[in-house]
Amino acid sequence: MNGAAPLPILVLAIIDLPRGHEAEGLQAVRRLAAASRAEAGCMSYRVLRSVRAPARVVIQEEWRDAAAVETHRTSDHVAMFRSHATASGMVVWASGFDVADG
Repeated sequence: MNGAAPLPILVLAIIDLPRGHEAEGLQAVRRLAAASRAEAGCMSYRVLRSVRAPARVVIQEEWRDAAAVETHRTSDHVAMFRSHATASGMVVWASGFDVADG
């Protein structure tokens, strides 16, 4: 091992809020964001809402390292959000990325 610090992990999530329940879905996303920002490994967490399709939300996350992402993924607030998302009919896609251009 060369002793270099681990690279941050970027996560992008795309969420389609349930039709007719966009406000409730957005509130759930905002609760998730507030709890996620309080995590020790969270470097940034931005919630973006589409101008053209207001039922579509994108979350742009940056985590200190893969361990921080795993801690986040297994947190109580993520479990609560997943449960709410499933019950309400939200469509959620998320994937982690590392830097590929250098």
